[in-house]
Amino acid sequence: MKHNAHQDLTIRYALIQAFFWISFSAITGFASPFLLDSGFSNSQIGFIIAAGGIFSAIFQPMLASFADIPQSPSIKKILIALSGILLGFSILLLVIYKNSMIVTGLFFGACITVLQLLTPFINSLGIESLNQGKNL
Repeated sequence: MKHNAHQDLTIRYALIQAFFWISFSAITGFASPFLLDSGFSNSQIGFIIAAGGIFSAIFQPMLASFADIPQSPSIKKILIALSGILLGFSILLLVIYKNSMIVTGLFFGACITVLQLLTPFINSLGIESLNQGKNL
């Protein structure tokens, strides 16, 4: 069976989506047990998650404006940078886990923020690639 460029593009984009949703599920699905174990109350957990969403809503238009500048890095490079930041925050979160509630809350909120910043760029990458006929 021959493997054409369209199938290759579909597989690559499906893998990007899969890894994104795996990350999203891990961070949001375990938010409550992880933060409860760190000493947070349910109200504080709700505040951290809401704050992550609010900061994401604030930063998304700024990041999108930056991405629209002709001299800005490609969407693919922005996605890689955001993913690296998310990975870094996640590693730091595991290192400082239970050492400081404030720092744990800040890093968890930062993970939520960056994760939600990724969503429109993943969609844009798929649309951009389809419009240009490129592989991801």
